[in-house]
Amino acid sequence: MSAVTVPQLEGCVIEVTTDFEHQVNCRVLEYWQSLCERTPDIGPQVSNFEITDIIECAPYLIYKDVIDSGYDFRNRYWGTKIVSAFSLEATGKTFRVYYEGKALEQVLEVANFVISKVHSVKMLGQLDFAPGNKFRQFESISVPLFDETGTASRLVGAYDFY
Repeated sequence: MSAVTVPQLEGCVIEVTTDFEHQVNCRVLEYWQSLCERTPDIGPQVSNFEITDIIECAPYLIYKDVIDSGYDFRNRYWGTKIVSAFSLEATGKTFRVYYEGKALEQVLEVANFVISKVHSVKMLGQLDFAPGNKFRQFESISVPLFDETGTASRLVGAYDFY
């Protein structure tokens, strides 16, 4: 089996895995895997995803729309713990609004990697890439959601800080 080439993000280690340590990420993975089981042929469906099904994780969640096949990503939901860690309320905003330069290129590359197939992506590190961050260590999970045609249309992420 060949190794997967993952994108780079300043201050982070990124890997494709189902091995998560922190409770929020484990819960998001469990829920996402249950969605995968419902529609195994085309991937977990946006129409089956409900934040209220994992409401205990809501403060840690980011829920993004894929714009123009990954040209950008718009935050549909930005949890309160994310606001605190990033020192930014970004609901309704796109990456291109609050990132620039190398950081923008890297977060877009990571997000496009997440939506490229049915897999869960783990990041470990610090928020070096985030303007105004509080330099906290984190473990995150990012997973794609697809429409009825199998096209990635949303991305769900959770950050568990420690």
